[in-house]
Amino acid sequence: MPVWFDLLLILSFAWTGLMFGFISIWNIEKVLNSMIHKNLVNVVSIILLFIGSFGIYLGRYLRWNSWDIMQEPMRIIYDISDRFTNPFKHPGTWGMTILMGIFLNIIYWSFKLIKKENGDKCRN
Repeated sequence: MPVWFDLLLILSFAWTGLMFGFISIWNIEKVLNSMIHKNLVNVVSIILLFIGSFGIYLGRYLRWNSWDIMQEPMRIIYDISDRFTNPFKHPGTWGMTILMGIFLNIIYWSFKLIKKENGDKCRN
């Protein structure tokens, strides 16, 4: 297969996952807006995106998959707890998590701003 085909395939899966993730956070925000203050909802969204970026690290670099939670829960717990109890032994973990979290937040809040602007124009 040509390289462009692989690139197109990977980017389409990444884009789809990103969009479904953002839509999920929007749905969570809708539920939370009726329960807690809007500013706190924004903080929750930011935290969720950083948690998601840590999950991306776990899958991409430690090669954990969602089914491993059922098959090898103690090994996953060990890997996660080791990164939290010994953060300076794992600078790559936190560098990747923080940078990916910032990247996801920039994209998410950009989309949210575009969504808000388009929604305001449709109402006027």
